[in-house]
Formats: sequence, structure tokens, C-alpha cells
Amino acid sequence: MREYADNQVLFGWLIDPFERRVHVYRAGQAPVVVDKPKGVSGDPVLRGFKLPLRDIRGVGF
Repeated sequence: MREYADNQVLFGWLIDPFERRVHVYRAGQAPVVVDKPKGVSGDPVLRGFKLPLRDIRGVGF
């Protein structure tokens, strides 16, 4: 994720299926860790986009 941030990416998710966590990275902000989310939102960068994690095979949220 550091490499993405260094290249000016505004937003990113790091999904850890084993720990059932999502690390949310936003430009200019400290990362946020969310435990066992049902889904994640792309707002405000991807306005209206929601990723339901139960629909991803192998993630097991």
C-alpha cells in the first residue's frame, strides 16, 4: 500500500480474509482498520460504490 500511496493513489482497501479485516487507506489520512465488516464503501472517492464482502469467494466475511 505504501507504493500505491507514493504514486498518488487517493484510496485503497487491503482485504485480509484470514483476520477478517479491511485496512482502508485514504490520501493524507492515517489508515483505518475495520474488523469483520459486511462491506466497505468507496465514498467519497468512488461515490456510491459499495463492495459487499459476503459476495467475494474465499473471503469468508
